[in-house]
Amino acid sequence: MNLSHPAIQSKIYELIKTIEFDVALGTDGFNLRIELLRAISRPNHFRAHIWRSEFYRIQSTFPQNHETHNPADPPSDELIFIDYSTQLGGDYSDFQADDETVALQMVLDDCQRFLKRIMGK
Repeated sequence: MNLSHPAIQSKIYELIKTIEFDVALGTDGFNLRIELLRAISRPNHFRAHIWRSEFYRIQSTFPQNHETHNPADPPSDELIFIDYSTQLGGDYSDFQADDETVALQMVLDDCQRFLKRIMGK
């Protein structure tokens, strides 16, 4: 696979694994999703995205009520995944590991350290 353009500033990665698990911090519960990607041109280079699920109340702008010019539809609560990578200690934008099992374990170990740190256990 080849994609070459001056605007492309990174390796090309492919998604190789997605895992998800539930977390309970006191009364706050959410799930974390980890997406592991591998560089196509360099099989020992990986990227990981860590997402936290959150509910957001959103309201669409359109359609609008023609008389009031306000949104015609009521707000709705939507599940949205937000970037949680910055909460962990590692930089997972491009890292090296022997294989995908080791790469995923590196991210999971970081998640565990984070949870121990914030929960004091």
